[in-house]
Amino acid sequence: MRFRNTISTRLVAVLLVSLLVLPMLPTRGFAQAPPPGANEWPREFQSGSITFIVYQPQIESWKSRDLSGRAAVAVKDAISPEEQFGVVWFTAKTNVNRALDLVTLNDVTLTRGSFPATPDKTDQYLQALRLSAAADGY
Repeated sequence: MRFRNTISTRLVAVLLVSLLVLPMLPTRGFAQAPPPGANEWPREFQSGSITFIVYQPQIESWKSRDLSGRAAVAVKDAISPEEQFGVVWFTAKTNVNRALDLVTLNDVTLTRGSFPATPDKTDQYLQALRLSAAADGY
């Protein structure tokens, strides 16, 4: 009989500790999520009469905190009636937040671009995209 009381007492103690302590432990549910729309693609940037639509980037390399990749870009210019398409390459530093399952990029640098239909405007597009993305906090 004494053996049964010891087991019952231990079981009750374990249950009480579980009920009292576990709710106080941090969980993933309490982590702050990014604002709505922050992770949606494509993203649009405006620079004067030029509108850029940047599609979801593709990773080419990720070593330690250094990331490099490329992204497709559509360019709408008031001067040119036809939408132009190209690619921009970038590098960035990464910060990983495991609690949110989120990676943020810092020091994003557009390293080069290619706009085959309008190669003479590549530098202009890159500069405008750099300025508008920086103004939007990217």
